[in-house]
Amino acid sequence: MSAWERYAYYYLSLIQSNPGDWQRLEGELEQIRRAWTWVNDINGDAGLILAYVWAVRPFLEQRALWREAIAWYQRGLAAAQNQGQTHDVGALWNNLGAAWYTLSEWSRARECYEQALTIFRQLDDRPCQARALNGLGLVSQAEGKITGALHYYEQALQLFRVEGDSSGEATVLQNMGRAYADLEQWDDAISFYEQALALYRTQDDQVAIASTLNNLAITCRNKADVVSSAERDAWYSKALTYGSRALELFVQTGHRFHEAVALGNLGELAQCLGQLDKARLYSEQALEIFREIGAPLQEAISLANLGSLYSAIGDFERALDYNERALTLFEGLGSKVEQATLLDNIAAIHQTRYAFDEALTYRKKALSLWRMLNNKNAEAHTLAAIGEIHLHQREFHLARENLEQARQLFQSLANRKGEAIALNNLALACQFEGDIVRSRVLYAEALRLAIQAGDQELANTVSHNLARLARETGEERDH
Repeated sequence: MSAWERYAYYYLSLIQSNPGDWQRLEGELEQIRRAWTWVNDINGDAGLILAYVWAVRPFLEQRALWREAIAWYQRGLAAAQNQGQTHDVGALWNNLGAAWYTLSEWSRARECYEQALTIFRQLDDRPCQARALNGLGLVSQAEGKITGALHYYEQALQLFRVEGDSSGEATVLQNMGRAYADLEQWDDAISFYEQALALYRTQDDQVAIASTLNNLAITCRNKADVVSSAERDAWYSKALTYGSRALELFVQTGHRFHEAVALGNLGELAQCLGQLDKARLYSEQALEIFREIGAPLQEAISLANLGSLYSAIGDFERALDYNERALTLFEGLGSKVEQATLLDNIAAIHQTRYAFDEALTYRKKALSLWRMLNNKNAEAHTLAAIGEIHLHQREFHLARENLEQARQLFQSLANRKGEAIALNNLALACQFEGDIVRSRVLYAEALRLAIQAGDQELANTVSHNLARLARETGEERDH
């Protein structure tokens, strides 16, 4: 055995003997890369190439070295194809799909997952079919195709359950939670996350536990936005508990990508709690890590979070700068959901500054995207915001037209709060036009829905508008 062979086998043994010790492997990374160069470029033994690829895969993914991982997987794929090792070919296509997905290259990820699914169907390997289906669900969800994503997830879940694969089942349950969170169906999302968490705890999978805790933190924070003020603090407290524990686990396990995700989440939560300095610190730490590891989608999300933070502080120029930079990244990635969300956020900043023409331009772009994505809830919110802009501009006919569309959508979605907001503004438009009778009826209906939704602040706003209407028309009203 030559000196180079001994060198290569020594480092292969080192990797295989320390699969979870990322710090040890990181210290030897340059030597491992030298050994890989010899194995890959000079030795060329397919078996040795594949042994290196499978041994180093957990480390590369743990440390978010995705582009390097892709190069290793592509070399391993060629070796497996030359040797006719069909199962390895399918598995490497699946891993390539995961890597391209993480880098937000949706079309490449989809192609890889579809290649994997075709191979595993030929082999009648149902657990691996399920993994490929789960990957296709992730890609569809990233593209904003939530119904399609759920279809893939349900197929994957059924296969994992038939095979008794609780780890795969937990993964899909978590992804289904994320899909329902994208639909703003918070209770359903929490239910799926809790099912996933219970399974992960039986497996003692610390990384998966941390990921699920982080998703629960995000969902609890969003749930706080739709409950009464009396319940809000309890949901924020849950979010903080889940998020802090998730960050601890990600730091302990060395997963930098997920560490940054958890930091970003804690930044958003700190902003909700009014802790703006802490929010900025968390968000900047997240942005730095995402830039370092090359995660453009998450970098864009971090920029958008900082834009939101500076908007809350009142530094609108800096807020617009961060948001526009984020929007450019989202457009380059083809991330339609994030583009639409950010367009609405930028419009809200312009609206706050009474720059109504600019706000309307961004809202209309967002509306077009939400309709293309068939996201009815987001479409309704954007229509309501457009109606409010026309209300400010005293274009009452256009205000009523958009608000009525928003109201109908909210009604079809059983979103009482959204419907109440649309009705309140419809009542204002009618009041300004002198249609007092209809205005009074709309306010009364808005008040009823706001109370049903448990939103006391909204109910108080509508009551105030009703009282003002009574004063302006010379009526008396008991409060």
